[in-house]
Amino acid sequence: FLWLSLFSPLLHLGPVLAGGPRARDVAQYLLSDSLFVWVLVNTACCVLMLVAKLIQCIVFGPLRVSERQHLKDKFWNFIFYKFIFIFGVLNVQTVEEVVMWCLWFAGLVFLHLMVQLCKDRFEYLSFSPTTPMSSHGRVLSLLIAMLLSCCGLAVVCCVTGYTHGMHTLAFMAAESLLVTVRTAHVILRYVIHLWDLNHEGTWEGKGTYVYYTDFVMELTLLSLDLMHHIHMLLFGNIWLSMASLVIFMQLRYLFHEVQRRIRRHKNYLRVVGNMEARFAVATPEELAVNNDDCAICWDSMQAARKLPCGHLFHNSCLRSWLEQDTSCPTCRMSLNIADSNRVREDQQGDNLDEILVPGQ
Repeated sequence: FLWLSLFSPLLHLGPVLAGGPRARDVAQYLLSDSLFVWVLVNTACCVLMLVAKLIQCIVFGPLRVSERQHLKDKFWNFIFYKFIFIFGVLNVQTVEEVVMWCLWFAGLVFLHLMVQLCKDRFEYLSFSPTTPMSSHGRVLSLLIAMLLSCCGLAVVCCVTGYTHGMHTLAFMAAESLLVTVRTAHVILRYVIHLWDLNHEGTWEGKGTYVYYTDFVMELTLLSLDLMHHIHMLLFGNIWLSMASLVIFMQLRYLFHEVQRRIRRHKNYLRVVGNMEARFAVATPEELAVNNDDCAICWDSMQAARKLPCGHLFHNSCLRSWLEQDTSCPTCRMSLNIADSNRVREDQQGDNLDEILVPGQ
């Protein structure tokens, strides 16, 4: 079926490709036929499928079960929301508009799935210390190629927006920005990870760089998505329809996610402030006397913070631990950190949000 979909348009385009005095008339007639146009759309989708399969064989190899499941969930979620967008928000009336948006979203879903696959594979490779650099190089090269493709999407947005109006430009720009930010996020995480691999000893600042990279990128994504859905709601004039209910649910989810992310950041700042104020940095003499590994990550310590009970831990490891618990990781002694009740309340609020807010 795939090969038939690829070569069937060539049978109709034969006279056009061969040239001749009537080639232009034949091309105009074929493009005015809705059935032939949908055959071309199907062919374009099949080409993307073949490219994706080729990329999988070259870059990723066999996919893991979790990667396949994430791709499946991402694909059907994307299809559902874009169906609502085309027929519920835009309410397109002509075949040409449907074809234009289908081709646009076909390219977008291809990039979104590749980004998701790169993210899953990066998380898998980053936990293995024996991963060869060639594996990292293939995934990173694909991410850079995708980032360049996102620049191509920006050009398409400008050209299409110039001919179809500012609303179309805003819709397309939001979609292209979302996939661009996701791609840049994975690239930045990869750069931090590769820098850490080539760094001698323990890189104490890695946790801070990772945290603020995730915080800025996730908040940017949520803000873009929130504004995109508000634009859809206002543009479509769909206050009493099934599409409006879907968009309202998504807006509620995004709003709760923004609140949860900001609340988590405030919790992070409180933990860092308390840790720096209450727990002193261990001296070289104390590190030499203990001559021990960090009990959280089991790595050697060139720098550490000392708890009142005398145990030493990496600064980044202790910060991550204190975001979840306010006792010593080794002896479980209570550290009596100020605002611990507020931290606990925030964590309970996060759990409540996860129960009440539907997943995307």
